[in-house]
Amino acid sequence: MRIRWDWAVVVSAFLVVLSRGAAQEVDVEPLQGVSLYKDALFFSKDGQWLREFQLRSLEGERHYRVRVVTYDARTGAVVHVVDLEKDSWFLSATTDARVALISFNGGVETARAYVVRLDVETGRQEEIPAQWFGGDHRPDGPYATISGDGRLIGAYSETGPPERPRVVTLYDWQTKKKIAQQSTGFPGGGFSWGDVTVDGKILFHSNRSGGKVVDPKTGHKLTFVNPQTYRSPDGAWDVDFPNPMFDEEQAATITDGMTGIVVDELEGSRGTYTYTLVRPWEEGAFCGTSGRFVAARAGTVEVFEIPSGKRIAAFPHVDAAASVACSADGKRVGIRSVARLTIHRLQ
Repeated sequence: MRIRWDWAVVVSAFLVVLSRGAAQEVDVEPLQGVSLYKDALFFSKDGQWLREFQLRSLEGERHYRVRVVTYDARTGAVVHVVDLEKDSWFLSATTDARVALISFNGGVETARAYVVRLDVETGRQEEIPAQWFGGDHRPDGPYATISGDGRLIGAYSETGPPERPRVVTLYDWQTKKKIAQQSTGFPGGGFSWGDVTVDGKILFHSNRSGGKVVDPKTGHKLTFVNPQTYRSPDGAWDVDFPNPMFDEEQAATITDGMTGIVVDELEGSRGTYTYTLVRPWEEGAFCGTSGRFVAARAGTVEVFEIPSGKRIAAFPHVDAAASVACSADGKRVGIRSVARLTIHRLQ
């Protein structure tokens, strides 16, 4: 691993800062010899920093590796870069991305696969104990997620009894003690997994049929969710994007995160979504508990009030996909659209 503090990072970039209240834009030139597979954006608690997890490969490589870039959200300047070794993969992060879970050697037959807890600022890595995964040896390596406050680690395995093989076990990171465990069966098809949610509940999920959020202690179902679902940091709300597996009229719905009751939908989201390889709704993020939510879909990024679903802002983007983040106070929105990163200031 290499860590650099540098105001002139090797990424060739130039900065355009617009007037107060307008978008602050960072246009990054395409990287020579680097393929950016995917990325994830997060703001720090105070909104001062924007952190980006890039999953990328170098020219001639068949391996992915993670780069973590921290930007000054006020100016767009790059202030910190962490480069991880090959065959690293981003799994999960706290709401402010100060801490992240990174897997290594997933799917590599000649190396031991493992997961680490990464402190993004210091670069310190601590391995998640292998026994937390119950002796599971999945082909793509161990899988774990972290709660929004960083207190809980959710270790997923498929070592349960035949009728309930999917298992999520929650551990307190500080004490290393197991505090809860729940299990369930496999869905009818697709890929499936299990997470700890941002607010410390357990989510059993499928990329085709969605899944359910359950109480960690009792296993009681709190709500059903679609394959693309986003949960507020306090667990008060879920936003479910339309499921294109079903060719019918749908909307992006706002659901009570504790009861599963649909209370409203995102303005302008209702329509008929036919299954394609390109998702009609790309990504979403809650703006902390400020009552705002940002969503990306083809050609635009929109900001909504929660729970009313009223659209209050929109920003165009030209590429087919975008990653988004929103600060906890709802005042800043970050948008990565392939080579272009923009930071928008909201009133």
